[in-house]
Order: sequence, then C-alpha cells, then structure tokens
Amino acid sequence: MLNDHSKQMAWTCDKLKMKEFARENTSNARIPETLWFGDNLADLCSRKLPLKWVLKPNHRSQAVYFGEGAPDLVQLAKSTRGWLRVYERAYFGEWAYREAKKCFLVEEHLGNGQVINDYKFYVFGGVPRLIQVDSDRFSGHQRRFYTTEWQPLDYTNVFPMASVQEAPGGLSKMLAAAADLGRTFDFIRVDLYEVHGTVYFGEITPYPEGGMKPFEPHSLDSELGGLWERAASSTPQ
Repeated sequence: MLNDHSKQMAWTCDKLKMKEFARENTSNARIPETLWFGDNLADLCSRKLPLKWVLKPNHRSQAVYFGEGAPDLVQLAKSTRGWLRVYERAYFGEWAYREAKKCFLVEEHLGNGQVINDYKFYVFGGVPRLIQVDSDRFSGHQRRFYTTEWQPLDYTNVFPMASVQEAPGGLSKMLAAAADLGRTFDFIRVDLYEVHGTVYFGEITPYPEGGMKPFEPHSLDSELGGLWERAASSTPQ
C-alpha cells in the first residue's frame, strides 16, 4: 500500500479490469457476465435485464445492490447515494482505488437468489497458501480458514469462526485458477465462487482488510509475511 505504486498494481482495484485480466489469464473459472456499466443509472431503463441481477460500484468494495426485474430508479438512487465518490479507503493508503474508473457495474446474479460461500485464496508468487471461506455474508457473517489440502485451521480474523464445512467439489479448479491469476504478483488474494459445480471468478484483492485486521493468533501474520518476503525476492517485477 505504501511503497508499491507500480503499473502492475494500478488497475487491481478496478472491477472491470479485473474481469478482463481474469478472462485473459485463466480457463479454470468462468467470468460473470457484465450486463451494463456506466455512470448514469437512468441508462438501465433501456436494458433488458434478467429476473435477478447485481449492481456494484466499479471502484470500491463493500457495496452491493441485489436487483430484480426492471430497475426502480428511485430506489436505486437512494441505495447508491455516494457510490461514485472517491472511495474513502483511498485516503488510508489503498491508493489503487483512485486509479479505478468511477462507474456502476451490473452483473449476472450467481446462486439463484441464495447467498453462496466466498472462497478467498491467499496467493504468493503464484502459489496458493491459505484459503479463507466467508459464509452468511449478509446475515451473521462467519469466516473459517483452511490449508490448501482443506485442513481446518483455528485462526480468526474480523468475523466469528465458522463451523467446518466440506471441501467444495471444484476445489482443484479453484486452486488452479488462483495460481493462474496470482502468477505475476508477489502477493494477491483471489476470490472465487462455486455454483452447481461451476467455478466463478469474483475479484482480486491487493489489500485484504486494508492490512489493518490482524489474525489471531498473531503467528499467522508472521508466517504469511515470511511467504510474502520469499515470493517478493523471486517474483519478476
């Protein structure tokens, strides 16, 4: 965040560019369809949208609107107020958010209305080393960590520890996709989903929790930091 302001990192907080990168660099994950993007929500009225769709800001995180059928512009304006401003996290060192195109993005809805698990892979020099699974993200958010062999770990970070779940059927494809997408970075987090056996790309994240949410126990911070240092010394810049 403080020292790496390279061209390689400049686009990594732009959702449209993330999807383009993923499309070009892995065949192991499907890229959710972009239905529309722009800065004027009124333009959505001319679009034929599916029954369910998802609206996000292209240049920020932690904001999402789940839509159904024809858009209600009054409701959308209310729900998205302030979304096109500079993302506040950019003021706290996450500089790449300033480089992202400020616009709205509408994607296909995954999961047929069900909240699906978010699988987050910590990748160092193209090698996945840790898996974070976020469940029930919009009601009682919980989190659990696993090794890449799906051994549960008793670490916590931000949210309460979730119970142990079975490994997703597409775990091997997820690991392959994460390796594909992390190959050119000394560190990146790759977020994926699985729906009915199909692996979907979510996003890449250069700044998990803004670097401000330590793990418990703290030994995991040191362990991951060591992996990062070794990857940084060997990954071409």
